[in-house]
Amino acid sequence: MQSIMLKCLGFNIRKYMRFILKQTGLKEWKAPEGTKPETFKKPSAKRLANRAAKVRQKSKNEQVMDSHKYTSKV
Repeated sequence: MQSIMLKCLGFNIRKYMRFILKQTGLKEWKAPEGTKPETFKKPSAKRLANRAAKVRQKSKNEQVMDSHKYTSKV
C-alpha cells in the first residue's frame, strides 16, 4: 500500500513540476561564463594513513566517564 502511495506522490510531483516549468518558460540552467569545474585532490595512501593515525582528543566529560566505574544496584 505504501509503495503505491509513493509512486502516486512521485507522479503528482512530476506533473506539478512540468506545469511550473511550462509557465515560467525555464528549460534548463546554464552556468555563468568563466566558471571552472570543481577539482578534488586524488587520494594518496600517505594522506589516508595520516588521517587514520590521528587519535581524537577526548573531552573532559569523556575522560571522567571512562574513569568512572559503573555498578549495577540489585
